Amino acid sequence: MKKKLIFLIMLCFGYTYADTVNWVVARVNNEPITNFEVYDLMKKTNKNQASAIEFLIDEKLQDADIKKLDIAVSPHEVTQRINHNLKNSNLTLDEFIKGLNKSGMDYNIFREELAKNLKKEKYLEMLFVKADQKITPKSIRAFYENNRHLFTSFDSIKVTRFVSNNPNSLENLRQGENKAKDIKSQKITIKKSDLNPQTLTFLSSLANGDFTPIIQFQPNLFETLKVEQKIGIKMLDFDEAKENAAMRLAEIQRKRVLSEHFEKLRAESVIEFLKAK
Repeated sequence: MKKKLIFLIMLCFGYTYADTVNWVVARVNNEPITNFEVYDLMKKTNKNQASAIEFLIDEKLQDADIKKLDIAVSPHEVTQRINHNLKNSNLTLDEFIKGLNKSGMDYNIFREELAKNLKKEKYLEMLFVKADQKITPKSIRAFYENNRHLFTSFDSIKVTRFVSNNPNSLENLRQGENKAKDIKSQKITIKKSDLNPQTLTFLSSLANGDFTPIIQFQPNLFETLKVEQKIGIKMLDFDEAKENAAMRLAEIQRKRVLSEHFEKLRAESVIEFLKAK
C-alpha cells in the first residue's frame, strides 16, 4: 500500500490559493514537482493536497519508466485512434476540431496529449501481461466457488448517469469524493432486454454502488454509470458466470501487479520533500 503522505500538508504547503510564487514541493529522481503543478491539479480534479502530490509522484515515476522502456507512439497511431473515435461518435474531423476549439483546446495540443495517453496505454498493457498470465481455468473456477454471491443476473437495473466535460471530476466521484459542480446526473432504469450480451455481463459483475469506467461519447463530454439497484436478481451457474468471473479476477490481479510495480519504483527512486522558503 502507498504511504499516506498526510504530513506533506504541513511540510510542503505554506501558501494560500492566491499565492502566485512558484517553488519546488518535491523531487522525484531530481525531477521537480512544483506547488503550481499541485495547485493546478487540485483545481482541475478537486483532489486534496496530499492526494495531488501522490498522483504527481506516480506520474513522474511512470513517465520515467516509460522513457526507460523506450515506449513510443507514432503519429499514424494517433491518427488511427482519432479516426476510430470519430467513427464511433459519428463525427467528422472538422466537427471534432470545432468542438475542441469551443472548449479552448488546440487540435495539435490534443494530438500531443493523446500520444501521451497512448504511451500510458501501452505501458499498462505491458504490465498487465504479467497479471493476465496468472488467470487460468482453475483459478477462475476457484474464484467463482469462493465468491458465488457476486455472480448474478437481473431483469432490470436502476443506475445514476453522471455526465461532465471534465473526466477528472468523474474519476474523483468514482473514487468516493463528493460530486463536483460540473457533473450533471440522471436516474434511469435499463431493462435486461435492452442490453447487449457484453454490457449485460459487465453490469452483472458490478455490485450496488459500483461505477462503470468513464467513456467519452462526445468531443467534450464524458459519462459514468453508478449501479443503484438490480431488480429480479437470480444466481448464475459457473458456465453462465465464467466470463464474469474471469473479468473480476483479472481486475484484482491487475490492481495487485500495478500496486506492487509502483511500490518497487518508489523503493528504487529518490523522493525528496522540500519546505517552503
